[in-house]
Amino acid sequence: MDFISILEADLIFVLHPHVLVRDYRIIKRFLLSRTGLQTWNYRQSFSNLCKMIVEWNHQYDVQDVIEMTSKHGKDVVVITNEKQAVEKINSTYKPATTMF
Repeated sequence: MDFISILEADLIFVLHPHVLVRDYRIIKRFLLSRTGLQTWNYRQSFSNLCKMIVEWNHQYDVQDVIEMTSKHGKDVVVITNEKQAVEKINSTYKPATTMF
């Protein structure tokens, strides 16, 4: 399956924070949604929380994502945070200078 966005991209970032950061974010979203502080499109259950952490987060294979995108001949950059993305963009794409 080809994705137009991948084919048209100049640079592809794969956001891959540490597994414990992802665990924290999943638990935080769960608590915020269960307490009603954040709306969610479905009511999350404790079993769903466990499934998200154990089956999805801890078995996530970033290599699959890298292979899927790089098979289209695109550069893939694995980053762990927004700062790394900004640094890569700034080092790759220098702003054009004006001739005035």
